[in-house]
Amino acid sequence: MVKNSATGKQTKTSQMQLDFIRKNSGTIITHLLLSRIEGENSKEYKANYSDLLKLPIITYWKNNLPTDKISTTILGSKDFYFENAFGKLLTFGLSINDILDQNILQKYIQFLGSHDKNNIYDFLARYVVAGYLYAAGCSHELVERVVIDRIDTLYHFITLSPIKYDIYTPSSQLKIPSQYGSKKLVNRIYYKNNEITLPLVHDIFIFSYVYSKVSYNFQKKIDAIIEYVANDKYQALDYGYGLIKSSKNKYHFMGWSAHMPLFNKNLTSSYFEQGLMFRMAFFSKFKNQTIKHWVEKSLIQLEEFKIDGYK
Repeated sequence: MVKNSATGKQTKTSQMQLDFIRKNSGTIITHLLLSRIEGENSKEYKANYSDLLKLPIITYWKNNLPTDKISTTILGSKDFYFENAFGKLLTFGLSINDILDQNILQKYIQFLGSHDKNNIYDFLARYVVAGYLYAAGCSHELVERVVIDRIDTLYHFITLSPIKYDIYTPSSQLKIPSQYGSKKLVNRIYYKNNEITLPLVHDIFIFSYVYSKVSYNFQKKIDAIIEYVANDKYQALDYGYGLIKSSKNKYHFMGWSAHMPLFNKNLTSSYFEQGLMFRMAFFSKFKNQTIKHWVEKSLIQLEEFKIDGYK
């Protein structure tokens, strides 16, 4: 049998990359690497994980996890908000038992069971909590149900909605505050029950972790959602989607859209370069050809940072 030279070269390059990472990475990267190539039962994995839990940065983020006033400490930009503190620990590869003790975990599950859904933030806060807990390995029935219901909601939207990419409504007759400038108004149908039925960046992040945990049927539904997001028409929508109108006749800039930095001309400013690596990391976990092409194109943008001999 004649060995494919291209395949052989790629294998050699991949092994060089792997060897380089193993020799030069710190405890966190080593943990993420070992979890993929060694498994949790190897001595090397266990020893490194023990070291991981002792790192000051782990202590820092665990101390930032909200343990009180949970309903108002889920979403926000500060380190002490749940989505940031728990999100960091999740990306570091910690399991649920090493992130939250059982008493605090029960507080979050009780929060999920409360029924205050007066606005989109109430919905999003509960979904983020459930998604992150499920991604970290929490198998509570309510946690799983919130995630499964969310997958169904998005899947039904992208398969049944007659206006899949026509998400805006005329705003010329409305008195929109001047500070929002040219922001477009999102059709009320997409958040009429205070749940945003458009895919959010939170969805893609959560799906990248839970894909292997859900059934084949739900994996196919996630694939369909990813295909919708990867479409040129979706990526041409305004970044952050646009404005939504609350029941008190106030306007809010929605944000949270699942755009891919550098995908098109409108996503190529320096602002989008800041979030490139973060979004590449979780988008690249999906086997979608459009995303694969985007990742390859994005890697070209990072050529200037390449170490000689490695790609």
